[in-house]
Amino acid sequence: MAVFGTVNSASGIATLPDGKVPTAELGTGVADSTKFLRGDQSWQPAGGGATPTGTGFRHVTGGVEDAASKLVDTADINADQVTYAKIQNVAATARLLGRITAGAGDIEELTGTQATTLLDAFTSALKGLVPASGGGTTNFLRADGTFAAPPGGGGGINTLRTTANQTINAGAGVFVDITGLTFAVTSGVDYAFEFYITFQSAATTTGWKAGVNAPAGTLDFWAGSDVIANGAAGVATHTERHNTVRDDMTLLTATITAAVDLNVRIKGRYLCTANGTFAARFANELAANTQIVVQKGSWGMWF
Repeated sequence: MAVFGTVNSASGIATLPDGKVPTAELGTGVADSTKFLRGDQSWQPAGGGATPTGTGFRHVTGGVEDAASKLVDTADINADQVTYAKIQNVAATARLLGRITAGAGDIEELTGTQATTLLDAFTSALKGLVPASGGGTTNFLRADGTFAAPPGGGGGINTLRTTANQTINAGAGVFVDITGLTFAVTSGVDYAFEFYITFQSAATTTGWKAGVNAPAGTLDFWAGSDVIANGAAGVATHTERHNTVRDDMTLLTATITAAVDLNVRIKGRYLCTANGTFAARFANELAANTQIVVQKGSWGMWF
């Protein structure tokens, strides 16, 4: 070992001229302000080894710093360490995280509509979404996952009622639907129906006719109407007829009494073979005439 300074011959203790030991005598390598003396007597940066190359974090594997910097690996994160608050913000309200783009890839934010497309419809064995109904008021969801009209047209009695007076003036003898006294029908379903139609005529010289209309199928009904207005006695005050034809009644050329409530009653059955609308209908004898008015509160029912 080289000694810099003087050695006391009696004590054998070296005296350094400036009280410092040269760094070259302590270890190999170049000593500077970024290095420390390691146990193997070499000057090295803190942590050992040379400064890592590349971009990222200094990374230690098995207690030894890697030669190259790197980003954080999944293995570097312990389970349950990343909190919800550390995840990026969701871009908008009402979003679900998933992926709708085909193939593997990044997580995406899905709207409710997009998420629905990823879910299966329910079956007789599995839970799921309800399929599209197709609209309408007569179909109901069955256990097999399809919408259909129950036998009998809806499983109960359905009621109809007019909510305003309706002037009948579509033309001479031209039938029009009575607003509020119509209902949708479905092919393959059998129906029963009844209508109670109250009307007035402003003049006894204006006639009318009433009937029903429906899509293809078997129709038959019984219809009655006044021939004596508001008769109190138990006498023949109305006519009745059976019919099987749509929009069919002899056009009357007069009304028995003006400006009083009169009545038509129609009831029957209908075996439907085509989808469409069933309607109670009324016609005015005269064109561009406003004297025949179906009254508010007329009603019907079907099942």
